[in-house]
Amino acid sequence: MRNPITSIMIGTLLLSVVAAFAKDVTPKARERADALKADVTNFSLTLRYSGQQDKPYYTVTLTTAPAKESVPFDLHAQLTAAQATKLIDHLAVEGFLDAAIDQRTQDVKAPSGPLYTMTVNGAKHEWVEYLRFDLAMLKRLDAIRAQLDGEPGRAMQFLLDRMSGHRREWEKK
Repeated sequence: MRNPITSIMIGTLLLSVVAAFAKDVTPKARERADALKADVTNFSLTLRYSGQQDKPYYTVTLTTAPAKESVPFDLHAQLTAAQATKLIDHLAVEGFLDAAIDQRTQDVKAPSGPLYTMTVNGAKHEWVEYLRFDLAMLKRLDAIRAQLDGEPGRAMQFLLDRMSGHRREWEKK
């Protein structure tokens, strides 16, 4: 039997998390997050590098569908519904779901690289944002990595580790 004080503390914590999420998320981001969560079994997030490269950079696809077999520099990892929901909430709070372009309703031409294209797909949605290849991009990718554990976390870590030399260079500036 659960301790009533523990139950109250957990309930209070959950309410504070929900309140923080509601306060920090725009109506547009909340609507998009709700749409993704409504069909979380069709969720995917892909990060794909574009631009010249002296060494190959990783593409990472995190999906609730069964993940394809990973091949060199193209990693796929399966998310649980709970991991996907946590990631969707993060994308809403950090601004992606507010700023991303809806590729299904707008003709989008990617800017010239180097950059990472972050694409989030649901059954009826495809949103994209272009992340300039710089320290701000790494910080956003670090924040995504912090939301993940298991195989999805390892896939993101491979991507981040590949850019460790750039990180040192950019942090010096």
